[in-house]
Amino acid sequence: MRGVVTGGVYRAAIGTKGLLHGEPVGREMGMSTWVSFAGTNDHALAHGEIVTTVDELQRVLKALRVRGLNVMSIRNHTFGEHPQVVFVRFWGQGTALDLAKALRYVLEVQVGVIVPQPGVKL
Repeated sequence: MRGVVTGGVYRAAIGTKGLLHGEPVGREMGMSTWVSFAGTNDHALAHGEIVTTVDELQRVLKALRVRGLNVMSIRNHTFGEHPQVVFVRFWGQGTALDLAKALRYVLEVQVGVIVPQPGVKL
């Protein structure tokens, strides 16, 4: 993700598109996965929110936990959107590299780049 550094905090976002009551909505309307990193390379804190569909939700939650990221909240802000989206807020701490790899893993599981084998824990 390309992002910006402000006050020592790296922030980045990936937009998602959908329909809300038949009208297109996207990143500008809050349909985005975002993350922020702060701290040092050896001890960093990551905090963010993943926009996921209802169908992807269980995969995302399992991937977050397997990689040591903590789920803070699961919310649905709107009704009538297509596809139905859920916002998953998370945080984690560790080395900056480990946190970045964990987030990358979660995003790859979400979009299906990594498909865990049946019966194998994420």
